[in-house]
Amino acid sequence: MTGKSLSICIGRFQPLHLGHLDLIQQSLNISDELLIFIGSAFQPATPRNPFTWSKRKEMICQALPAELLSRVHFAPLRDYYDTRRWAEQLALNVQQFVQGSAFENSPITLLGEFSDPQVAQHTYLSTWNQQPRKRYGFFSSSALRDWIFSSAQDSVADFHGRIEQELRPEGWLHPSTKAYLELWKQLPNFAELTEEWLSLYNYKQSWLSAPYPPTMVTADVTLRCGDSVLLVERGRRPGKGLLALPGGFVDPDETVLQSALREVVEETSIDIAALNLETFLRASAVMDHPERSQRGRIITHAFYFDLGDSAFPEVAAGDDASEAQWISIGELPSLEDRFHDDHFFILDRFLGILK
Repeated sequence: MTGKSLSICIGRFQPLHLGHLDLIQQSLNISDELLIFIGSAFQPATPRNPFTWSKRKEMICQALPAELLSRVHFAPLRDYYDTRRWAEQLALNVQQFVQGSAFENSPITLLGEFSDPQVAQHTYLSTWNQQPRKRYGFFSSSALRDWIFSSAQDSVADFHGRIEQELRPEGWLHPSTKAYLELWKQLPNFAELTEEWLSLYNYKQSWLSAPYPPTMVTADVTLRCGDSVLLVERGRRPGKGLLALPGGFVDPDETVLQSALREVVEETSIDIAALNLETFLRASAVMDHPERSQRGRIITHAFYFDLGDSAFPEVAAGDDASEAQWISIGELPSLEDRFHDDHFFILDRFLGILK
């Protein structure tokens, strides 16, 4: 069992298409076995991430012949919205997988290259054999998702037709994936995601006349009291029904801190004047990952306030929040797949939720 060769494949597979399957086949052609990392794991269902990581694993398993599937392993991988941390976790996961196995002293091959220097230069990942990937046509999961969701909207029929004419995405799918998607489109979850997709589509359409792609600024608040943190449930799209930090867009006439304080009052009705909340500011961070928001390029300034062991201030939902509540920090890991955008990872940055 010693001396086996291992390839690594990293993808989101949202959904699986023929380009993905060709990459898997190429990887198995050059190695004995393959470890597939399925990205964007543990996310809520959104137009960008409509399928759980386990469902995407199932899609791959259904599309691969048994002789290939027997040589494939799977693992989930979070986004983190932090390139360095993502690379460190990827390296740790691979090291744990090969430790004590037939791959421990064998070279690891990645078909393709890391586009981000922070990843490519990681001490462990830089030892991998990175081989150029031979592309199999032009495939895009993003275009596939747009094609699927726009097909259910009469108001964007021209948009759907344009994708259909230019890309012909239906021919990109394995028969098993196509059959699953046809069943999925009959479920309530699909209708809900289609409405969410349309709200994002209309939002982006409203900015088409801007001279440059817009970059917007928001402020978000992590407010801790004892062993709990203040969260809201979003009452509007995008992210309706998901948990979120109190926050929102910065107005032209205010600083980002002023915006954070205003938003926490508007969404939770907390009495910050009585609290003198500014005196409890403990940390701040800029969250600027390009894909942190499905609305587009939104950079947020995150603020962390800690009230210590005082009594919980009274809160009540306001503005675009449907609910405001104190939630135990110990409960947060089990709620990871219910958070809007990268808000779970903002909490993790300040509170160390993920060990």
